[in-house]
Amino acid sequence: MSEFQTEMNPTMKTAKQLSTKSGWLCAVACALVCASPTATSQTFTILKSFGNLTNITGVDSYSRLAQGPDGTLYGTTSSGDGTVAGTVFKVQPDGTGFAVLKWFTNSLEGKWPYAGLTLSDSVLYGTTYAGGSVDRGTVFKLSTDGTDYAVLKHFSGADGANPQADLTLSGSTLYGTTSHGGSDDGGTVFKMNTDGTGYTILKHCLLNGSDGINPAGLTMSGSTLYGTTGSGGSSNLGTVFRINANGTDYAVLQNFTGSDGAEPGSGLVLSDGVLYGTTVSGGSWNDGTVFKLNTDGTGYTILRHFAGCDGPGPCDGYGPRAGLTLSGSTLYGCTAGSFYKLWMVFKVNTDGTGFTVLRDVQGSYAGLLLSGSVLYGTTSFGGNAREGSIFRVNIDGSGYTDIAQFTGSSGDGYYPVDLTLSGNVLYGTTSEGGSSGAGTVFRINADGTDYAMLKSLTDRGGAGQDSLTLSGSVLYGTTGSVGSPGSSTAFKMNTDGTDYTVLKDFGDSVGHLTLTLSGDVFYGTSWSGGSSNLGTVFKLSTNGAGYTVLKHFIGSDGWGPAAGLTLSGNALYGTTSWGGSSNLGTVFKLNTNGTGYAVLKFFTGSDGANPHSRLTLSDGVLYGTTGNGGSSNYGTIFRLNTDGTDYTVLKDFSGGDATYPGGSLTLSGKVLYGTTARGGSSENGTLFKVNTNGTGFAVLKRFAGSDGAYPLGRLTLSGSTLFGTTSEGGHLGLGTVFKIDLSTPCSLNAQSLGNTMILSWSNPAYDLQAAASVTGTYTNIHGATSPSTNAIVGPQQFFRLVGSW
Repeated sequence: MSEFQTEMNPTMKTAKQLSTKSGWLCAVACALVCASPTATSQTFTILKSFGNLTNITGVDSYSRLAQGPDGTLYGTTSSGDGTVAGTVFKVQPDGTGFAVLKWFTNSLEGKWPYAGLTLSDSVLYGTTYAGGSVDRGTVFKLSTDGTDYAVLKHFSGADGANPQADLTLSGSTLYGTTSHGGSDDGGTVFKMNTDGTGYTILKHCLLNGSDGINPAGLTMSGSTLYGTTGSGGSSNLGTVFRINANGTDYAVLQNFTGSDGAEPGSGLVLSDGVLYGTTVSGGSWNDGTVFKLNTDGTGYTILRHFAGCDGPGPCDGYGPRAGLTLSGSTLYGCTAGSFYKLWMVFKVNTDGTGFTVLRDVQGSYAGLLLSGSVLYGTTSFGGNAREGSIFRVNIDGSGYTDIAQFTGSSGDGYYPVDLTLSGNVLYGTTSEGGSSGAGTVFRINADGTDYAMLKSLTDRGGAGQDSLTLSGSVLYGTTGSVGSPGSSTAFKMNTDGTDYTVLKDFGDSVGHLTLTLSGDVFYGTSWSGGSSNLGTVFKLSTNGAGYTVLKHFIGSDGWGPAAGLTLSGNALYGTTSWGGSSNLGTVFKLNTNGTGYAVLKFFTGSDGANPHSRLTLSDGVLYGTTGNGGSSNYGTIFRLNTDGTDYTVLKDFSGGDATYPGGSLTLSGKVLYGTTARGGSSENGTLFKVNTNGTGFAVLKRFAGSDGAYPLGRLTLSGSTLFGTTSEGGHLGLGTVFKIDLSTPCSLNAQSLGNTMILSWSNPAYDLQAAASVTGTYTNIHGATSPSTNAIVGPQQFFRLVGSW
């Protein structure tokens, strides 16, 4: 039997009889439009997966630093960008030699290491709050050179869950606590060998018991462990306890009642039979305390009642969550301070005298490490990028400096917004990342080569949600987004990254901006601002001059324009996400001189709600999407004449395969292409097409996460190729730039070999199906991959390929 060729029909789903042999009929068919794209590397290609792992330092450190004998500092960050769920790092005391030893990107290895590290020789021991085999946390070890990572313990819940305190090492035995889990989910005290064997629960904390729940870190003296519980006890405000290393003789040494402190959230410091600690609340002003207590439970004394900034005297902070550090007769610690995210480093003598605030820091939840006359600590949101830092300060309060700063994905952007195509080059922005964490402007060739970050934005608002505008060799764009801090601006820069210039600083009150270019004038929208602070339409010259507000939204005529304008002649068309007769958004038009404002459509909910994408105009008809509304409130695709007549819902998203349309529609002939932020087999969004008359809706791509997630930007069409972005997903979950080829055919070939037929196809995104007749019920052939060998025996069969995306 000679080779069989599939008869391709671009508009019909048909089968073609090819030949018979020994009463056995073979047919092949293409069961979908052959110009449809697939999810394979042949037609769907990731051009850029954002996030260079070697540049991701991690963010939000809550851990006390550990120091090796050579002076090297070791610590953890609790989280990171995208799929990075924390790191282990090292750095020298002068800030040099910063390196990440471990990125937590595989949940089975653990995630969110809140606790500090315990160092023994060249091995670090630590815990992760979650992750592991059942996502209840782990105990791990790691060599100081970053090798030999191993999970020593996967917590399962019954044996403890969610450890968040430092481990204590004695010989070859590790002692620790879990904040939850155990027999009653009140937490546990445990021990285990450093090789992972011998795990033993020393104490199950009972939720309705009087001996405390949610234990924190441990301190060891001889064969006795001392610790605190954040709640429980006689007043349910926490305890100080002791327990022998073999699990016997558990005793509560102190039950907190409120006036003497409450919620001791950190471990203890032990010296000469005296325990020192802090409480997060309680005391005279309910702002926390520093206390001491003898190891036999006697002599409880409050050394400091914190009064915050509302009590008598100067502000001394409140709510100390970090443990204390003792040197001689002086204790050092951290409290929250008087301003947003501002904390304080303090010292106080062990007799309660000499309390002094040494330094304000940004967000220090961790205990301090004392080395010589220098204190080292970490912050959770300090540094220029407000993503954390490592600092040092002398014990007299002088010499404060950040020796290292956490910047997430420094050197690369992430969470891409939108694309602009010029020739063979794509230009785009990311809303976060870069050297300041505030987003970037980038370029990348259409084949995925030559990625370059052209500009690392410094405005805290980050890159705006609108696409860049290209005119000659100049790019125009915006910063700022809804709800983000920092100024919103319009800027320009050359395509080679030079001559970055802010054309207009709109301040921090307007939020999201859009720009539409006509000649040397921009027509734009602001989400807020204006006379009613409900948004505006404005114009601005490309040199930054001539700023004029054309329209102040007042609510009844719409408010919150999130999408850019569409220009036709002297008329501007746009949408507002809110306002109007039902407060569900509008479609409007406005002359470029500011006259003739008219609402073309008031959305009411059943016909759509909350449009937030730019309109597409063709032959006097506007096409757009609503993010919500419709019969199931999953959004719609609509059309509307420019005079406001003939409003029609082309697609009412009803759930399941595609929901919540995102970016603007792209028109090619009579076909509209767009994306949904959700839907698809993994709820990571889709790429779809629909004819301009509402027929032929089809999902072309279902994003799986690893190949992108949540496409929100506009698609760009060049020839038969669509380019776009996903705001998340990719190998680190930080977004992608992709292309999808609309012209790739499907082909099924058949060739006889003896009494067998070999079916082959080049596109692995298609499943091979068979049926007893051309119009029969086709079912997948389990496990069939190309080439597939079939015996020519038995009843006739018909074969076809069906896209599996």
